[in-house]
Amino acid sequence: GPGRRGRNFRRKESSGKKRQAKTKKQVKAIKRRIRSFFPEMWKFDYIVDAPKQLDLTLPDTVTTWRANAYCFTSQGIWIAEKPARVTSILPFFIQFTLPYSMKTMEILKQPIKIFNYMKECYEIEVKIQVNEENIKIKGAKSITTCICDNEIKTVTFSLVPIIMGKWNVTVEGRSTNSNFCSNKGRPRKGVYKFDAVRKALFVKPAGIEHERVVSDLVCFRKEGKSSDSVNVPLPHNYIRGSLRTYMSLTGNIMGNAINSLQRLVRMPYGCGEQNMITMVPSIY
Repeated sequence: GPGRRGRNFRRKESSGKKRQAKTKKQVKAIKRRIRSFFPEMWKFDYIVDAPKQLDLTLPDTVTTWRANAYCFTSQGIWIAEKPARVTSILPFFIQFTLPYSMKTMEILKQPIKIFNYMKECYEIEVKIQVNEENIKIKGAKSITTCICDNEIKTVTFSLVPIIMGKWNVTVEGRSTNSNFCSNKGRPRKGVYKFDAVRKALFVKPAGIEHERVVSDLVCFRKEGKSSDSVNVPLPHNYIRGSLRTYMSLTGNIMGNAINSLQRLVRMPYGCGEQNMITMVPSIY
């Protein structure tokens, strides 16, 4: 691995320039992969005539997956005796969880956790990357810290979304060759450790959402074309970029009511709150 190659070139090389050149060559040889696939449920497939072995690739989540299988045959149902467990783990990785959504101009104090399950100390530089036309970073964009064996560190960045949409937030951590934590154990130098995680942040407009429905009856001629206009006044303090317009046309004056008859009365299901939500349209 990268750590073993780092020990080899320190023993063989005596020149500082040659050592530096080999360090750069070693860094380029390591593939920098950004982890971005984090599903809540990984596999839910129906397979006909399944092979004896399935070749699968684990998602990027650092967790333990529990798998179960059911087989339907002409002789009945076959159920696995106990669920199989697969644990995906990395010796060095970073982890963070974004909120589901934010409003523009809100300030997010985003914690980033760094995990080190190796037996050495490392000087780690943590960087956060966003498109600053959509999300601003308040304060530092990178933080350097020292993390030793079986230790977890947390660093915090401040983000301020300014444009609505769904934007990527990328955080990467890599080992450095500085003397930042020389007084905290013996940090490994020349050994390159890297991990990067990318997740999406959904940004909503600030303020309170308002909805207005404008209906009109239009009489068309028997032949030819007809046109009509609908005036929808806008409030003076609306947020730019948050306007949405939907239009529907029905060829019958009772069209909207007839199309919704199947939703007039619903069968009760679930908990009490769910039943109350579906009962209100039937009563009022």
